[in-house]
Amino acid sequence: MTRWLLRLGAPALFALSLLWAAGIHALSVLPGATFGEVGPLGGFLFNLAHAPLFGLLCFFLALALARRGALPDLPWKRMLAAVALTVAFACCDEWHQSLVEGRSASAADVITDFAGAVLAALMVRLALAPRADARRRLAFLLPPALVAVASALLATA
Repeated sequence: MTRWLLRLGAPALFALSLLWAAGIHALSVLPGATFGEVGPLGGFLFNLAHAPLFGLLCFFLALALARRGALPDLPWKRMLAAVALTVAFACCDEWHQSLVEGRSASAADVITDFAGAVLAALMVRLALAPRADARRRLAFLLPPALVAVASALLATA
């Protein structure tokens, strides 16, 4: 699937990134549910949802920044740029939420967003790698996944 998306080209992938960011922004203007309404599990799942939301944004950005050619790849600098852009948007989104009635900004949410972005960027990097064994993939993907879960728990507490 990743290679098919690469065929869209950088402009289309940047446009897809902007559309996804607009969707995240639209969600951030909705009034927040109170903890009592959703319970502890619901609160945890709402907080954990930050990881895939911002992870997908980073996924699109990383693909837009990936090098094209016979062997497409995502160099570390471009991967870090995708993560940095995602985290910058996450910070702006949290600030925006602080202005919405019933919502508040949370550093733990930004950490969850960051973990989701790192996880997505690593997935793109590994997907474009010629051959990566399962252990190597797990070694790369497990730490950011654990950080996302831990920060979602922290935001719920």
